[in-house]
Amino acid sequence: MRFTEAEAKAQVGKWIRVRDVSWGCKRIAKGQIGEVVSAQLHPREEGAPKEEVWGVCIEFYLSRDHCVSSLIRDIDKEQYERVLEEISTRKEHAGRVQPVGREISGSCTRTIL
Repeated sequence: MRFTEAEAKAQVGKWIRVRDVSWGCKRIAKGQIGEVVSAQLHPREEGAPKEEVWGVCIEFYLSRDHCVSSLIRDIDKEQYERVLEEISTRKEHAGRVQPVGREISGSCTRTIL
């Protein structure tokens, strides 16, 4: 399934939670909280249908101070609905941010997958 432009843009700003372990290979654990930060048009492959295909980008905060984060791009509608669940607000789930790895004081890191 694919997002339309309107559907993808409507997701921006929503907070989500990972509902299963299928993104473990991306170091995104079950229960991890993130925010949909943008919608983007997927590049077309040669011979692909001429319709526009949209996806979303989600930033997962891996530390409580948001200094360490991971940005996952090109998430299609099927992945979004299968792996993620929308949550009401970030403040309600603030205690559930799961630190991953080691933080270096005074330095912020973003990993783009």
